[in-house]
Amino acid sequence: MIRVTAPKAVLAGIGVLILAQVLYVGVLVTISHHELLRWMLLGAPGFAACIAAYLSPSRKLLIGTSMALYGAVIGVLSAIGYRYFGLHVDRIGGLVATFAVLLAYYAALSVAGSVVGIVLSRRFRA
Repeated sequence: MIRVTAPKAVLAGIGVLILAQVLYVGVLVTISHHELLRWMLLGAPGFAACIAAYLSPSRKLLIGTSMALYGAVIGVLSAIGYRYFGLHVDRIGGLVATFAVLLAYYAALSVAGSVVGIVLSRRFRA
């Protein structure tokens, strides 16, 4: 049996956030069903926090909500990358404004996702 530690839980959550940013390219280039994909990706920060909180052996709320900070950083870096490759990026006002908006959005979803992850870990873990 693999023992899950706090760093592994954080890496699992970060992996979900990175996967969401990679899949978001499909929305930017408008593949088929891109609106469905967009709606699914809007919940990715909450899902990442849920996974991180569920897998974490302790400090579940802290590790789950930390996905907000990681997600905001990944989001800003992704927006820079999208712009560099010529894809459309909504301009919010600059890097600081984009980071602040993403942090607020990710924080709200990360708290909700963390609570769900904590409840699930208490209910379904031996």
